[in-house]
Amino acid sequence: MGHFSRSTRQRIEAGGLALGYFASRLRSTEAVAIAAAADFDWIFLDCELTTVTLDEIAQISLAAHYAGIATLVRTPRMQTELAGKVLGLGAGGVIFPQVETVAEARAIVEACRLPPIGRRSPAYSNHLNHFGRIPQSEAGADQGAFIGVMVETAAGVANAGQLARIEGVDLVMVGTHDLAADLGASGHEAREVIEAIIHVAETARSAGKRSGFGGLSDTVKIAAAVKAGAQIILGSTDIAYIVKGAREQAAGLRRLEQPPKP
Repeated sequence: MGHFSRSTRQRIEAGGLALGYFASRLRSTEAVAIAAAADFDWIFLDCELTTVTLDEIAQISLAAHYAGIATLVRTPRMQTELAGKVLGLGAGGVIFPQVETVAEARAIVEACRLPPIGRRSPAYSNHLNHFGRIPQSEAGADQGAFIGVMVETAAGVANAGQLARIEGVDLVMVGTHDLAADLGASGHEAREVIEAIIHVAETARSAGKRSGFGGLSDTVKIAAAVKAGAQIILGSTDIAYIVKGAREQAAGLRRLEQPPKP
């Protein structure tokens, strides 16, 4: 299960949450230490919308593995060749954006799973197989790889149940910002988006698969999604955390300023 730690796997199996830290700008091994210190379960790296490099993915995945944190990497749409490289470098899993059809999901599974389910070539050596000391089949590298599809359109949401039932797909995740744009909603936390998250969560759970989302901040709406079965939750970006903390401190200090004398 995405090379999550044993405690995280147990929590998920018991119905708990796996929380993701979005390393959008501060992409170094220090990001792993920050995520661990803040009690996150996985790190999200984004090849779709950031400039993260393969070397950064390899180094962060290595550090995260030994820190007991999974690394999940979002690839650009249907770039299965890149996903194969990412998994070969030792990432715990991949997430594909803008997935809408069963054919697309099956192509993802074929590219990302080792035989007999898929056709991906095994890595020569990485931290998941102790750098070649353990055969790939025994190391469980493929069995543990977490394969996610992200639905971000009305068509993707409508097909969520079919996507979840495909062998080799572990996660159906909702991309709230793009979905809001596709639905013409007033924002990414609008009623239509929350209803879509709940629908995806319920259909994925009925198929025995996991679901999740990112981008929400309203705790009432998050609670509704969790109640419906969503478990894999992506938090804010690292920069958002920094800016929020900096603004709060600056505002507190500004309140200490003495008013100018007349």
